[in-house]
Amino acid sequence: MRHSIKVTAVFIFIFLLSLGSFYLIKSKVPLIQDEYFHFDQIERFINSDYSINTLLMTVPGYHLLISVIARIIQVKSLLEVSVIAWLINLTVIPIFYLTARNIELKSALIKTLEFSFFPLIFPFLQLIYTDILSLTLVLTAIYLMNKKRYQLSGLVITLSMLVRQNNIFFLLLINIWMFVNKNGNRINRKNIVTHISDSKTFIFGGIALLVFYKLNSGFLVSAYARSYLHWTFSNLGNFYFLLFLFFFLFLPINLYNFPKIINLIRENKLIIPGMILAYIFFMKTFVNDHPFNQATWFLRNYLLVVFASSIFMKSLFFLLAFYAALSIAGNRLQEKKWLVIYPFIFLYLLPYWLIEVRYYFIPIALFMLGRKTAPKYIEYATLAIYVVISLFFVNGIANFRFFL
Repeated sequence: MRHSIKVTAVFIFIFLLSLGSFYLIKSKVPLIQDEYFHFDQIERFINSDYSINTLLMTVPGYHLLISVIARIIQVKSLLEVSVIAWLINLTVIPIFYLTARNIELKSALIKTLEFSFFPLIFPFLQLIYTDILSLTLVLTAIYLMNKKRYQLSGLVITLSMLVRQNNIFFLLLINIWMFVNKNGNRINRKNIVTHISDSKTFIFGGIALLVFYKLNSGFLVSAYARSYLHWTFSNLGNFYFLLFLFFFLFLPINLYNFPKIINLIRENKLIIPGMILAYIFFMKTFVNDHPFNQATWFLRNYLLVVFASSIFMKSLFFLLAFYAALSIAGNRLQEKKWLVIYPFIFLYLLPYWLIEVRYYFIPIALFMLGRKTAPKYIEYATLAIYVVISLFFVNGIANFRFFL
C-alpha cells in the first residue's frame, strides 16, 4: 500500500473514532469538570463581555480563539462551541505526525497512532480544555524549529503562553535545541551572536511573560489559582506519579526493556545503593495532601489515595516508578540532544502542588517523538492496549462513572 494511502486511512480511522467518542460524551454529558468555567469564559467573550471568570487559572487565549471563530461563523450554543473546540483539538494529530515525520519517517505513522489514542490524551480531544491547544502549539514550534523557521517558531511558542503560561519552560527548551541544531557543542562568540539574532521572537516571549508577571503580580490569572501553586521539594508528586503511570502506559515497551535494565544494573554498580537513597528520599517527599486530590471519583485520585495509604503501598508505588525510570534510561533516543527534555520536564512539573494527569501531555508527547521504536509487535501491542483503554475511559466519562 502506498504511504499516502496508508496515512489517509490512519487519519480517517482516528477521525471516526474521535467523532464517535465526541458524540457519546456530548450526548450524555454536555459539560464536565473544568468545561463549565471554560465555556463560561468563551460565552462571555462571544457576548462581548471581557470580564474574567475567577476560577480561570490561565491567560484566556484559548477562550478568545474559540470565541472569535464562533463570532465569525455566528454560532453560540454549547454544542456548536463544543464542535469548534473539538475540531481545534484534532489539529494536534497532523501536527504531531508532521513533527514525527520530520524526525524519522519510518516510525511517524505508528507513533501518530499511539499518540492519538494515548489513554490520558484521547478523552480530552473531545472536551473544552486548554491543554490540547497548548500541546499543539508546542509541537508546532518544535516542527518549525526543525524546519529552520526560527522566528516563526519563537512566535508560536510565545503564543502558546497565552494558552498556558508554564510553556515558558518549552520556550527555553526549544531555544536550546535551536542552538544545538545549528552549532552542536561549539560555543563561541560568533555562534552566540548569530543565535541571539535568530532568537528575537523567543526573547520577546520571555520579556512579555515577565511583564505579565509584574503587572499581574504572579504568573497565574487569579489569586484563587495562585493559592494552589508553590515551589518546594515536597512537591514532587507529579514527577513521581508520571513515572508510576509510565510503568503501566508503556507496559509492553517496559517489559521489552527488561534485559536492558538488567544490563544497566550490571554495568552501573551504583544503581542499587542509589535506589536505596532514592527510596528514603521518596518516602519523605511523596505526599498526597492537595484538597483536590482526595475525591476518588477521579481515577488519578483513587490511585493516589490507595498508594499513599500505607508504607507497603508507597513502597510498591516506588518500585514501579523506579522500574519506569530505569526503562526510560535504557530506552534509545533518536539523538543525544533529546536527553535535555528530562530536566525540563522535571522543572515543568515541579511548581504544581495539585497532581493532575493533564500536566503530562507535553512530556509524554516529547518522549514519544524522541524515542526509538521497539519491534513492530511491541508497538502494535501498545497501540491495541491504548485503543481499548481510551474507549473504556470515554465510556466511563460519558456515563459519569469517573473522570481522569
